[in-house]
Amino acid sequence: MALFINAAILVMAAAAFHRSGLFNVTEIQDAHQLLAPVVGNTLAPILFAVALISAGQSSTITGTLAGRLSWKGS
Repeated sequence: MALFINAAILVMAAAAFHRSGLFNVTEIQDAHQLLAPVVGNTLAPILFAVALISAGQSSTITGTLAGRLSWKGS
């Protein structure tokens, strides 16, 4: 699940910034600040942050469950 969320974030941001001619976005803070003016929607940065948190949580849960399963199996 984390792979799909991260891929969606990457594709959406790349398409939005490339269409606007912004090729020098190097940090996540830059992407967050520039997203509202580029997309033209004030909700976009909030959705961007929620998607990043979701990807992190999905990754954390996956790692935790995999660790517990491998520990029980030994």
